[in-house]
Amino acid sequence: MVVFLVWEAYSVDWKLIRKGSKFMSVENPALIDLEVSDYSEGMAKYLGIKPEHLTITSIQQLDIPE
Repeated sequence: MVVFLVWEAYSVDWKLIRKGSKFMSVENPALIDLEVSDYSEGMAKYLGIKPEHLTITSIQQLDIPE
């Protein structure tokens, strides 16, 4: 399954600092929450912010053959 994620990153005083998106291939749809959580934590680390300051605003499943 392929999903399209949209995320927003905020500073400690909750000012928007960056927006982004990602196409993600999910092996097991039943575990999508774990895969999205892992991605969020990794992206927050990359951006140098706390994980709770990175918000997934949208997840949409796409009909793309893998």
